[in-house]
Amino acid sequence: MTIVPSKVDSVKLAFVHIPKTAGTTFRISLIESLGREKVFSIGDDCTPEEWDDSITAENLRSYEVICGHGEAKQFKRFGIPLVFATLLRDPCVRAASYYNFTRKRKPYSKLGSLLQTRSLLDALEQIPAFRKAVSNAQCTYICSAPSAKLALDEMSSTEWLVRDECEIAELVADVSARFGWNLVEPGKYNVARTPYVDRVLTPEARRLLEEINQEDLALLDAVKSGVRA
Repeated sequence: MTIVPSKVDSVKLAFVHIPKTAGTTFRISLIESLGREKVFSIGDDCTPEEWDDSITAENLRSYEVICGHGEAKQFKRFGIPLVFATLLRDPCVRAASYYNFTRKRKPYSKLGSLLQTRSLLDALEQIPAFRKAVSNAQCTYICSAPSAKLALDEMSSTEWLVRDECEIAELVADVSARFGWNLVEPGKYNVARTPYVDRVLTPEARRLLEEINQEDLALLDAVKSGVRA
């Protein structure tokens, strides 16, 4: 496949990578299909601080894809025509995944160290930064507010390709059809070796997570049922 070099004003894919929603798998599918030089990744091609402060549209000229852990509004600031894509996940399972990942993979970070001696329920009740990270975060990544209605409004006013994380192959097909790419079938990356969800997601933790994720749950239900605002 021949890829025509991008221009600043050409339509690019903006993949809003919501943490712990199988986004790494999708990003690697993009890289394996298009080539590393066509996929700009926050964290690989710039630091989060550089993304916030110094990256310009000119820096993105040669890329077909812009992706990373950033809210949609951060991608829009460049004035580049964009088609957005993202993956959603059951917020309770996502919270368990975020807890497990931070505790196991980042034990020396400030948050990771706090999680070492706490259950998921304890973390939700005792650590405000953790609770914030797993409270209606998926709506916030899309519309910068913990609101399913505003997220659906955003998805109706801008072109978005959105799937549940169990439908990652369908998102690959959606993106391939939209851009005329032939993306490879995704593998599975960044997956825990042993099951952990049933162990850490106790009934009490699930009840609390459902309580603080009403907007994310409403958004996921709407996407699964094909509803747009």
